[in-house]
Amino acid sequence: MEIVRPGGTGLGLFVTFNLIRKMGGDVRVESEVGKGSKFIFVLPRYKAQA
Repeated sequence: MEIVRPGGTGLGLFVTFNLIRKMGGDVRVESEVGKGSKFIFVLPRYKAQA
């Protein structure tokens, strides 16, 4: 999935980053000048409790 949106305040990323960190996950960024940035959200797996 690729979403391209120029500009923005970064507030959505700030909120997302904090939520993911609270769930034990991480946010990674790959950035290339002239091409843009890719944000990778990593969340831990949990087994469903019966």
